[in-house]
Amino acid sequence: MPSMSAEEEESVYALCPRPQVVLERPRMHRSKFAAATAAGAATFSAAAPRRALASMGRPDGHNADPPTSFLRKHAKEPILPEPHAPTHPKERVKPPVPARSDAPVMGLMSDKDWVVANAVDTITGKPPARTQGGVAAETAKRSGKQPEMANYTQRPGFGMVPTYLKRNKAAIADEQQQIETFLRIQEQADGGGSGAAAQPMGPEERAELLAHLKAKWAAVNAAYLKLGFVLDIESKIKRKEALEAELAGIEADIRRLARGDVVLVVHSDTAA
Repeated sequence: MPSMSAEEEESVYALCPRPQVVLERPRMHRSKFAAATAAGAATFSAAAPRRALASMGRPDGHNADPPTSFLRKHAKEPILPEPHAPTHPKERVKPPVPARSDAPVMGLMSDKDWVVANAVDTITGKPPARTQGGVAAETAKRSGKQPEMANYTQRPGFGMVPTYLKRNKAAIADEQQQIETFLRIQEQADGGGSGAAAQPMGPEERAELLAHLKAKWAAVNAAYLKLGFVLDIESKIKRKEALEAELAGIEADIRRLARGDVVLVVHSDTAA
């Protein structure tokens, strides 16, 4: 049996008459703006005038265009005004191209020595004026702004000794040390009291020593390359530093022998 809602169930209250609710009709809307036209003078009425072809279309037999009204060429192109002389002519910077009938100027000769003239102009000429700040100042001048003064003391590397001077100074010190060593050995050889003798190293001996140094460098370099990338203990770090120092010393000796300078070897009498 279908269930009944609360309103459909039998109740003593359903016997009581219920008051009838009368709905009030809202007032008719009246526009606050005055009507522009009268009620019978609407544009869609039969009495109103109509525009041409403002109906459902042209009458039968008049829909097709006449054969003479087809689209002509250049009909939709814009019509430009007639050309006239420019109001602001451009200033001609270069001379016009000579015509084919113009004869070149011939027979002009000059006794001027251009080499001497260029030398005199270069010697007596004044250098062009340079603005403070260079290109930045020139750009600011063109834009109408005040150019900023360049502070050359703030540039990177100001006051530092150039690298090439350090390299030249080290080369001069190395050469001076070699000269002092040579003079000291020569003094010992001339004195004769120490029992030592000095003789220049021959090219064969120098080449043999150079080959031994290169072989030693290869062996040390192989041991250096076998080191691991991770240096987590102190012994590995010291081993790496020792191999790097040994390689640097061998490379310095190889460069010194490869230059071809005279190397003196001291032989003592006792060792002989």
